[in-house]
Amino acid sequence: MRWVVLVIRLPAGPSRHRVAIWRELRHLGALTLGPGVWAVPATPAFQPGIQRAGELARRADGTVLVLDAQPHDEATGTLLSADFSSARQEEWAEFDADCDKYEAELAKEQRLGKLTLAEFEEEEHSLERLRRWWRDLKARDAFALPEASDAEQHLKRCEQLLDAFALMIALGLMVAGWVLLLLLARRLPPGPLRELARFIPDCVTTVRRLRRDPRVPRRAKIAIVLAGLWLASPIDLIPEFLPVIGPLDDVVVVALALRYAGRQVPRQVLLEAWPGETRLLERLLGPARG
Repeated sequence: MRWVVLVIRLPAGPSRHRVAIWRELRHLGALTLGPGVWAVPATPAFQPGIQRAGELARRADGTVLVLDAQPHDEATGTLLSADFSSARQEEWAEFDADCDKYEAELAKEQRLGKLTLAEFEEEEHSLERLRRWWRDLKARDAFALPEASDAEQHLKRCEQLLDAFALMIALGLMVAGWVLLLLLARRLPPGPLRELARFIPDCVTTVRRLRRDPRVPRRAKIAIVLAGLWLASPIDLIPEFLPVIGPLDDVVVVALALRYAGRQVPRQVLLEAWPGETRLLERLLGPARG
């Protein structure tokens, strides 16, 4: 393994320049060989950081020597590699610890019932920070340590947990929307809004009845089942938590499925399966075909 050695000399002056260069080189993962002397593996991944450190030194009226170096003997090369790998292992261990904290935080939110969109966005930002951190560590892991693979698997588990957390939120919103629809269906005065609130619950009952009815052909059952799956799905074109208008995409999907079924089965079969006012279903299906 060849190395790049940086010798940085700065004039006496404000310490902020030294601190800025130190932070840049630490972020790069460089090894400290002595005061103002740093080393990194001679790979392309470290070149941008070397250039940034040099630019910071020149802004401070300092000088930078960049040297290509080859260890004098095997023992020296082994020592450099061991020191560099040890530093990376500490970073991977810190990353794993933060992944553990992330998993614990998600578990806590679920235990407390804090299944809200605001919590999801916060956890999503935290996961993105872990992703950026993993990419940075991976870029400077010149020796492909086994800890890198373990950390990648840990990160994937965090992503899976967040997906499950998002699904729980979506299901919670869907249930809340259904409860709201049922309440509106009972309390709203007669009119279009009450009919819309009752439409989705009536559709669920209709889908269940038609699926079991032997008079319904297989093609129509497939369309009806797909509509039922859409109703149960957390995917929505319009957010489900918006009162009244939230279920509109569900209304459209189920309406299309029922219209298709209306062309495949006798209208009386649909009317028998419909638990609500037949006037609404008749309006949806249109004039009976002769």
